[in-house]
Amino acid sequence: VLLFIGVFFVLAWRLNAAYWKDIK
Repeated sequence: VLLFIGVFFVLAWRLNAAYWKDIK
C-alpha cells in the first residue's frame, strides 16, 4: 500500500509540475 501511495504521489507531482509549466 505504501508503495502505491508513493507512486501515486510521484505521478501527481509530475502532472502538477507539467500543469504549472504549461500555465507559465
